[in-house]
Amino acid sequence: MKKTMVFLIAAIWIFLGISHLKEQDIVDDSKIVEAFSQPAFSNEESTISVNGEYTGDYLGTEGAKALLAQIAQGLGIDDNFELTQSREEARGEVTLTKEAKRARTTLKFITVEGEAQGSVLNVTQYVFAEIKLLDTADCALAYRNMLEDIVKNNQITGEVTLSLKGKYPKGLNVKERNVIADTLLENMDTNIVTEQRTDDLYTIYGYSKYISEYKKVGGEKINVSLAMNYNEEEDATYVYLSTPLISEDY
Repeated sequence: MKKTMVFLIAAIWIFLGISHLKEQDIVDDSKIVEAFSQPAFSNEESTISVNGEYTGDYLGTEGAKALLAQIAQGLGIDDNFELTQSREEARGEVTLTKEAKRARTTLKFITVEGEAQGSVLNVTQYVFAEIKLLDTADCALAYRNMLEDIVKNNQITGEVTLSLKGKYPKGLNVKERNVIADTLLENMDTNIVTEQRTDDLYTIYGYSKYISEYKKVGGEKINVSLAMNYNEEEDATYVYLSTPLISEDY
């Protein structure tokens, strides 16, 4: 249900015609990390990711491996990574993974074959990159900037997303959630564009002048997403703060 809701929200934004833009005057992108640095809850995980189309020439398996190794090097990973490959019908995938004590990096090059146009093979290629930082958000912005440069310089069309995940060691009612959400958004000087504040679905979308990139829909700028959900097994409430939109399950 949670995953379905995430895709539903994303589909609504796409249907409404979101455009991706960037402010000319960047004020302070670090505000999102600063706002999340609260002693009241633990920072469980920071995720920097991109999922986009590779618009360069066709790459075979070895070319895909070389590109992923190059991307890894741009992220400061020179060796001791694992490369695997798989194929299922018309879909091929090369994956590079690197496990560290407080970080996990996953890079994928995906090739999807469509119906051939005469003698010409119809192939679409994608690049997926995800860096998860455990128990810290200290390096999140640095890795986001690295990934943005990699996307720009390697013929990848995609948007880099930064998501922070925190945990409160108890269940929170809507009133308590509101206090936390309003404090986080106020610290980022966020204007709320749309919101749903209930026990079952707690999501807020807004715009902060401190975040450089944004999406635009119906004349409104969006670059801050906040969500909360309760984990009954852990008796804990998770808080998700992302820019520009939440890109993972919650």
